[in-house]
Amino acid sequence: MIGIVEERRTEIAALCEKYGVKRLDLFGSGAGEGFDPEVSDLDFVVSFEERDPPNLFNRYFGVEEDLRDLFGRHVDLVTEDALLKDPEFAEGISGTRVPHFMRPERTPRTLRQITDACSFALSVTDGKTLKDYSGERLLRQGVERNLQIIGEAVGRLRRDDPETADRLSEHERIVGSRNVLVHGYDLVDDGIV
Repeated sequence: MIGIVEERRTEIAALCEKYGVKRLDLFGSGAGEGFDPEVSDLDFVVSFEERDPPNLFNRYFGVEEDLRDLFGRHVDLVTEDALLKDPEFAEGISGTRVPHFMRPERTPRTLRQITDACSFALSVTDGKTLKDYSGERLLRQGVERNLQIIGEAVGRLRRDDPETADRLSEHERIVGSRNVLVHGYDLVDDGIV
């Protein structure tokens, strides 16, 4: 990989985070031999994480423009989906393709966050009656906050790793409960919580 790309790893990672890039690979002359600093462009393959709404148009051109500005040269950006439509081209670049940025796998961290929040809610309510729970404001707020965290984390899991989310029983209901806690806080029933 050429030095001008390697030297800007931090800036590239920041713009990948900004635009929700899951993976960014360098290919072509910039990834191997034959790069001419005077005239060569830089070629990247990009894949985006799923977002709601996807906003892919703005994200794609944002990445392209920011990379062009960062390197002061023309940048060709090819999506992973485009490679699926042109297997011949994909095969042709596979020998020079070098991973440059990969979003860390968030699933294990998200599952830990869910587990931690569940453990907290269970530990602080252990041995408590509904009357105890309803009468202790800090207890209610702590439990409700952790239920919000669980719901938000399950929602993230649905976007990042739908297969794992599908293995969680009632994941739709968990997210729905989080939405009630956040947006319908005046409708919260301590007995249901």
